[in-house]
Amino acid sequence: MTALDRLAALPGVRSASLSSYTLISGSASMSVAALPGVLAPEPGSAAAAAFFRSHSTWRLVVDDRFFETMRIPFLRGRTFGPGDSTGSQQVAVVNNALARQLFGSDDAVGKRFKLSLREDAPLLEVIGVCADAKYTSMRREFPPTVYMSYRQQDLESMTFALKTAGDPLEIVPSVRAAMGEIAPDVPLVQIQSQEGQIQRSMRQERLFAKLATVLGLVTLLLSGIGLYGLLAYSIATLAVAAARRARSAQAPRRARSPR
Repeated sequence: MTALDRLAALPGVRSASLSSYTLISGSASMSVAALPGVLAPEPGSAAAAAFFRSHSTWRLVVDDRFFETMRIPFLRGRTFGPGDSTGSQQVAVVNNALARQLFGSDDAVGKRFKLSLREDAPLLEVIGVCADAKYTSMRREFPPTVYMSYRQQDLESMTFALKTAGDPLEIVPSVRAAMGEIAPDVPLVQIQSQEGQIQRSMRQERLFAKLATVLGLVTLLLSGIGLYGLLAYSIATLAVAAARRARSAQAPRRARSPR
């Protein structure tokens, strides 16, 4: 039994999967996706910069159940399977954004593209088109994304993702115990829920919102103090003027004697 099978069998776990990075973690891998025969403009030119912007794609290596675990629906085609191995045709699942960037529509199953501008770069065959999903950050738009099978890629580390029936953090002791039995020398790091990861990614926005609120209150307070000072000054000026007029009215007039 593999570590993934052991984790998937834990009570409360509905689905378990692997990926090279977790979503909304800030970590990412990028490539250039292009159709066969497409050549990039001369490096360093303005045309080259525009080309790379329009052909860039995010890249994520996943297992067969990644889309189920992360609740990313399929629009066309299928997910990865045991037949997508090292010796078979290299395949990929693309999201809707990348399908439209490459082929002009989501009708991309069976079509091929490459993740390099080298002439000898292997062609990837699209086996499925999935819905768009956030990748590195909630602040970014849905990026063009290509998903590749972990069976066809060389990776040094992978990340487990578990979909649970209840609070995901409640199964952490069970996860540690299971991994301790299967791979005691492999440390588990950065155990966190997807919601917690999203909240941490939005920490900067919440901080700016709090600062904006505080600055707004300070501005309102200063405006109130300024208005109060202006009114107080105006009232004091009127009071002084009224007092002078009253004294002038009460003072006896001196009669001038004829010369």
